[in-house]
Amino acid sequence: MHDVVVAHMAAQRMGTASTKTMGEVAGTGKNRGGRKAPGAPAPGRSSRLLWRGGGVVFGPKPRDFRKKVSRKTRQLALRKALSERLRAGDVIVVDELKLPSGKTKDFVSLLSALELKARP
Repeated sequence: MHDVVVAHMAAQRMGTASTKTMGEVAGTGKNRGGRKAPGAPAPGRSSRLLWRGGGVVFGPKPRDFRKKVSRKTRQLALRKALSERLRAGDVIVVDELKLPSGKTKDFVSLLSALELKARP
């Protein structure tokens, strides 16, 4: 049951978080400062990771969070959930559902006859 719930919650995640790497940031390949900046190493491109406005090193990329759950595990979890609801008395079994017409009023009166209550 836990595996199925975890898989369901993981599948609800969007996974759209994204940052730009050094290659995706807008900028030129031209070196900042000269090749012979006084007393300093060559600074490199403006899209470098250490510069303001540069890329992000290991930032998030869009991904899929879905988890694989086997068919038998899903079936077992559904069976267990339904049996728990049945044991708690939350399930009503109706043998035959006959309506005199397809009107909503008739359906509502049938539901009120079953005395269904919303769960908190």
